[in-house]
Amino acid sequence: MIYIQTLTSVPGQQGACGVEAHDKQSVALSSVYASALLTVAKLTVGLATGSLGVLSEAAHSALDLGATIITYSVVRVSDKPAPTGSIRSVTVKSKASAP
Repeated sequence: MIYIQTLTSVPGQQGACGVEAHDKQSVALSSVYASALLTVAKLTVGLATGSLGVLSEAAHSALDLGATIITYSVVRVSDKPAPTGSIRSVTVKSKASAP
């Protein structure tokens, strides 16, 4: 099991890396949108051409979409203040992404 320790950040203040919580969430959400667009595009082309190679790439992109959704969820959770201290362990992504 992998533990990722992150410093919690208060909205409007910069976190340990100098990046605001809203900025991190925006980047993660744009990654979800890009991954979804690629998945739909590959699926459309694969179905239109009947190419199994492109359809397999669409399936691979769909798995990547799932990973980006998990990442976005973890970023949102990690930006909330910890209930008992200033450091929180986030294990959701490592558990969900583990084979």
